[in-house]
Amino acid sequence: MDKVVNGPMGDEIKKEITERAKVVPLAYFARGPRNLTSKTPVKSVSDVKGLKMRVPNVPVFMQFWRGVGAQPTPMAFGEVFTSL
Repeated sequence: MDKVVNGPMGDEIKKEITERAKVVPLAYFARGPRNLTSKTPVKSVSDVKGLKMRVPNVPVFMQFWRGVGAQPTPMAFGEVFTSL
């Protein structure tokens, strides 16, 4: 992540955030790993192709999972416990 945000891609991201949101990013931080819970084993990116999944209603999460071939459905945080 550090190589990306401190390189040309990071400059692009900063520019887009500044133009769209009218704020200037001061720092980035790495979140720890996220967990994926599935009835079928997921050991590689190809295992999520066509997988229907619920994800937080965050555009970048939706774009990511679509980008790797999954079928994400946005879900409000308040629905997490009842859906589990």
